[in-house]
This record gives sequence, structure tokens and C-alpha cells, in this order.
Amino acid sequence: MSRRTTLLLLLALSAGHAQAANLVASVDRSRLNAGETVELTVESSDVTQFGKPDLSPLDAQFEVSGTRQINQLTTLGGDNHATTRWIITLLPKENGTVVIPPLQVGEYT
Repeated sequence: MSRRTTLLLLLALSAGHAQAANLVASVDRSRLNAGETVELTVESSDVTQFGKPDLSPLDAQFEVSGTRQINQLTTLGGDNHATTRWIITLLPKENGTVVIPPLQVGEYT
């Protein structure tokens, strides 16, 4: 019998997404089996935003098994749109319902 872990995004205002100013957070799924990972994506459309998320709030409930950053510049009809995306791979330390705490990226949470 497999045990399931339910992941809930604390920042969520609607299923799967949270938004504050120019920051969006989402998870790739909300249910997983014990021992599986989930990817938390934090995205900023603020071109002046530098650095990376402070991951220390995750330490109590998750093992951070990987992080990567993707910078993207899209030009359409002369308009430039830049985004920075941080993809954080999380392994829950416990089974059951787990809440992802708010993360800080610069001045945004």
C-alpha cells in the first residue's frame, strides 16, 4: 500500500498558482507518493529583480534536492518581455499534508 503526501502551496490564492506583484509561485502537482519529489517554480517578470529565493524556510519540512534558474527574453512586435524562473526540486521529509512556506525573492514574497 503506498502512502501519499499532499502538498499545499501556502501562497495559493487559486489552485496551483500564487501571485504577488511580479512574483508567481506554482507546483507541478499537489499529490505524490512517499519518496517522490515535487517541483516548485517561482517566477519573476521584474527585470530589476536580481538574486535568488531564500530557501531557508523550506529546511524544516523539505530536503532541497536541486535548484536551477532560467532567464528568458521574449521579443514580440518590438516589445521585450523578460522573466526569471527558479525551479526548486523538493523532497518532503514527512508523509501527510505539507505546506510550502512563503519564500522571499528580493522585496517580493
